[in-house]
Amino acid sequence: MVEQQNKYSIPLQSLSEGVHNLEFTITKEFIELQNIENMLNVEITAKIIFTKRAQVHTLELNMNGKVEVPCDRCLEPVSIAIKNSQECIVKIASENDEFTDTENVILIESHEKEIDITHLLYENILLALPLKKVHAQGKCNTAMTAYIGEAHKIKQETIDPRWDLLRNINSN
Repeated sequence: MVEQQNKYSIPLQSLSEGVHNLEFTITKEFIELQNIENMLNVEITAKIIFTKRAQVHTLELNMNGKVEVPCDRCLEPVSIAIKNSQECIVKIASENDEFTDTENVILIESHEKEIDITHLLYENILLALPLKKVHAQGKCNTAMTAYIGEAHKIKQETIDPRWDLLRNINSN
């Protein structure tokens, strides 16, 4: 069986001990492979400084680029610049270690030939996005914002008559 090489991996066996600079380009193909919803396009450069040592390696990830997502206000595409960095320790697990990754420690088995960083890239892209993804003030689709404003106005005008009695509750 031929093992398929991952596009987003660090080849451990071919790297000598020392500092290595790696660069990955993340494109729309990455979104499709990871099934990331509500992301239209991605243009990110991930620069990795990988320091290989005998038992414990360090990995410094720096991401910079743009992500295109639907605007939360008008649903038109909005381009958001993202910048994120993270440092991790890659440790070769011994038999006594529990084989679970913690926040900044990635455990690998001693016979692994490469480190798959796909999930690390995926998490960092999502964490770099702001909670509210909207256009700058006045840049949203005017037809959609007018429709939302009109719907909000109609909703405010139609008040359930049962609540009218409660308006005067404080005046008693």
